[in-house]
Amino acid sequence: IKYQKALAVQNLERDPEGVFIDIKYHFAWNVIHRIPVFSPLDDYLNFIGNIFFKCSDLIGGFVHLIALASDHVHLYVESDGTHSVDTMIREIKRFSNNAILSNLGIKSKLDEGSDIWDVAFFSQTVG
Repeated sequence: IKYQKALAVQNLERDPEGVFIDIKYHFAWNVIHRIPVFSPLDDYLNFIGNIFFKCSDLIGGFVHLIALASDHVHLYVESDGTHSVDTMIREIKRFSNNAILSNLGIKSKLDEGSDIWDVAFFSQTVG
């Protein structure tokens, strides 16, 4: 952020406080071991979508579920650039993991003591 604001001051002769950063991402990750825990999808779609929307405040931006499959999710995320991709994903996964496991009866589909999300993730800027 500091670099981008300094660049705006130098190249554009702009006030750094008047520079706003809006970065858009596509994130995706799998359920651990690709276990199809969200089946049938209609039973989970609204609940999972609301959980991810609640993650918006955690990252200081906007989080929207764009696709739910039985074994993975795709998210659209907007950020002001104050958090790294790794930090945003870690926070979204942590919050959603806790909310999903405490509110849905899917623990029996997972290994005992297991989190719902795999460690790996996909990240892409989209705007």
